[in-house]
Amino acid sequence: MSKIYNFDTLAVWLDGVSLAGHINEVELPELEFDMREHESLALRGTSEYPTRMNALECTITWADYTPELARAAANPFKAVNLQMRANFAEYTAGSKTGDVLQVISLTGRFKNNQLGSYSPGEMERESVLAIDYVKEVWNGQVMLEFSVNPPIYRSGPGAPDLFALLRANLGL
Repeated sequence: MSKIYNFDTLAVWLDGVSLAGHINEVELPELEFDMREHESLALRGTSEYPTRMNALECTITWADYTPELARAAANPFKAVNLQMRANFAEYTAGSKTGDVLQVISLTGRFKNNQLGSYSPGEMERESVLAIDYVKEVWNGQVMLEFSVNPPIYRSGPGAPDLFALLRANLGL
């Protein structure tokens, strides 16, 4: 029987400090490979092959002022760890059958320190991070793991690290 997972809520942690109630939105990185074209005389078309991952960014939209986030955003030289813990309600045949945990872990550096805009009763503030490491775990299974340095790429539960041989070849 088919299961449906309905997003419920999300908690954000910055270096182990809860930001519950302080974040309106988190825009997670888009993993996009730079593709290199390959064509030759014998081929009847052009193929594209992945070479490098394009730069990853994460955008945090603040709900209110938080000193922990403000301190972290002010230092572009220090890497921070973000963890998002999302709860998804699981439904089978229209009935709720449980809850499933999704954990997304990011490591990166703040690349801007927008102080925001203020108007009567309102504050708007965003922070953008340059991301070097991403890991997505769904219901206890690693769905994705990517690291810039050292190069790591896993793409599913029990999947091998596709960059293991690359690291060995380069002596990393």
